[in-house]
Amino acid sequence: MGEKKHPEKTRAVFILKTTEDVLCAYSEIFSGEYDIIETSKDENYISILKKHFPDISVIIIDASSSASVVTETVKKIKSDDVLLSLPVIVIGDDSMAESEETFLMSGVSLFMTRTSKTSVVLLRTANLINLRESAESGTISEYDEITGLYNRQAFLERAEKIVADNSEEDYVICIAELDGIKVYNEKNGKSAGDELFRSIGLFLKNASDPYVLAGRFAGDQFVVLLKKNDEFAGNIYSLTIRESDNILKRDIGVENIRIRFALYEDIEHDIPMSETCERALLALQTIRGKYGKTIARYEHSILSEHRKKERIESSMKEALEKNQFEVYYQPKHDVNTGELTGAEALIRWNHPEYGFMSPKDFIPVFENNGFISEVDNFVWKRTCQNLRKWISEGIEVVPISINASKLDFINPDFFDKIHEASTKMNVPPGLLHIEVTESLFSDQIEELVSILTKCQKNGYKIELDDFGSGYSSLNTLSILPLDIVKMDMSLVKAITNFKSMRVFSACINLAKSLGLKTVSEGVETNEQMWTIQELGGDSIQGYLYSKPLSEKDFEEYLKVKRVVRKPLSPGTVISK
Repeated sequence: MGEKKHPEKTRAVFILKTTEDVLCAYSEIFSGEYDIIETSKDENYISILKKHFPDISVIIIDASSSASVVTETVKKIKSDDVLLSLPVIVIGDDSMAESEETFLMSGVSLFMTRTSKTSVVLLRTANLINLRESAESGTISEYDEITGLYNRQAFLERAEKIVADNSEEDYVICIAELDGIKVYNEKNGKSAGDELFRSIGLFLKNASDPYVLAGRFAGDQFVVLLKKNDEFAGNIYSLTIRESDNILKRDIGVENIRIRFALYEDIEHDIPMSETCERALLALQTIRGKYGKTIARYEHSILSEHRKKERIESSMKEALEKNQFEVYYQPKHDVNTGELTGAEALIRWNHPEYGFMSPKDFIPVFENNGFISEVDNFVWKRTCQNLRKWISEGIEVVPISINASKLDFINPDFFDKIHEASTKMNVPPGLLHIEVTESLFSDQIEELVSILTKCQKNGYKIELDDFGSGYSSLNTLSILPLDIVKMDMSLVKAITNFKSMRVFSACINLAKSLGLKTVSEGVETNEQMWTIQELGGDSIQGYLYSKPLSEKDFEEYLKVKRVVRKPLSPGTVISK
């Protein structure tokens, strides 16, 4: 890409693209106000930064890749003594908002989304530059202007010194986060929210032992350094909850705000305070969105899981390039005849460090960072290639269902991409089923229905996965264009119970009345199979017939398991 510069400007903005695939030309946005130095992560950006350091006012990272790539880039910049003082702004997709805390802890000064107004981006950038220049001139305050508490940086510096100077003492870091402040501000106005923050700040400033130091950590977060003495140690949880309830309900009169707490006890004296707080935030993330969960305690397992997640994120693109992902297929059989009727495509990862990984270890990470769309696309293309190979070799194939995530449908080119892949491989659309989960359809339902209808009209079958596992199944059946309903394994496991059997029977009959076929997942015993048979189910999937099979093993399965069996009955034994 090279560096582009307009030398007539006096302030410079350094724009770093993490990939070439950018969605917005930020150089054009800033060019009217600043000198522009633009490069990519693939180039020697550290050298370029050092070369132009005296002129650079702020670094803009155009985050078009994963959150882990961004944090690695920021940490590399901040590890350089020359570049440490430069403020960093990250601008990324809305999906990256969940990583904002991680960005801030790695040294990012400000995070904004691509949907932010251009005027807002320019104003926030100008404010950040002014803050830096004020700090360099010694005029910037170390106090938060609303609460009167130490601001983030001042707290970290002072807390680190206190802990370092008192190595014989045990300390606790507590990060408190207000839950419901957004709704509170919308209802009462931002001034009321500021007054609430001021009241909390006043309480913390007046608090005595064991409170050592307090600060405002982020927008709705406060941080406190506590001394852990014998009297306090046994009451740390109840004391925290009781005092937070008192300040909100009794002292301030607020009922609908709750506070979540993350505690890091016996903090280590030899690690930076910023890292200590980052670990507390990791604990806080484990209870967000969980009703009734108020306090999270940092444990080393949380850090281990976080590092594993980071390792997964940092190696996922390389894994796709080096064919570490593998597609497995789990057969589906007719419940009455035993005939092979189809299969479900499942992703596996043969990781060089963690070995053969189950989807539950990495799919949630991919769903959060958006990489799931790349994986889904890989599975679709690979399955098309396999079907073409098997057909060309004269093997009688069956339809394959492939999972689609919510992010797939956000892409307006979803249909074009899958249709191009199947057409290129000359695979009939009827051999490819698109498997969706009802939980995906919480919003943008009209657009999703439109896309699925287009897929269905072009010959692709639509399967609804995990039917019966949620609360919106009936409404989903009435809205979505479906061909097949998959009964969730939780329903299958419970059909030995009379009431559960009646529920299962009602689900089967409902699907039939709508003209839909059914597949029952997780069938492991003959008894489950016989019951499904008696209740009118169509196909079953599970370990009773087969576990998920590698491409090679499934190819052999296609060759030898095509024989139509006689109707099954109690007493029949089927080997796994």
